[in-house]
Amino acid sequence: GMEALRSSGKVKSIGVSNFSILQLERLLALCRVPPAVNQVELHPYMVQTDMIEFCRTKNIVLTAYSPFGSPERPPDLLRGDTDPYKLLADPVVADVARKHGKSPAQ
Repeated sequence: GMEALRSSGKVKSIGVSNFSILQLERLLALCRVPPAVNQVELHPYMVQTDMIEFCRTKNIVLTAYSPFGSPERPPDLLRGDTDPYKLLADPVVADVARKHGKSPAQ
């Protein structure tokens, strides 16, 4: 598997995507080579504080996909009352961007 590829030098690191904390705990209990990275949906409307802290304590880099939200997500799968279509127009996002001389997308 991936551990053998890493041991042979064919890959530099092992990463996972969309693993929950429970899945990461199970993986860490079984693997010899821990994942270097976990890629998850992460943006101002889906912060995942517990995941950030868990990965920090396990030395797993957390990378984000969908940093502008997920406007294609069906309404019944949205968390909370935030509208992903309005992320770049969110007044808090706009204020932070303005303070740093950036656009909301930056």
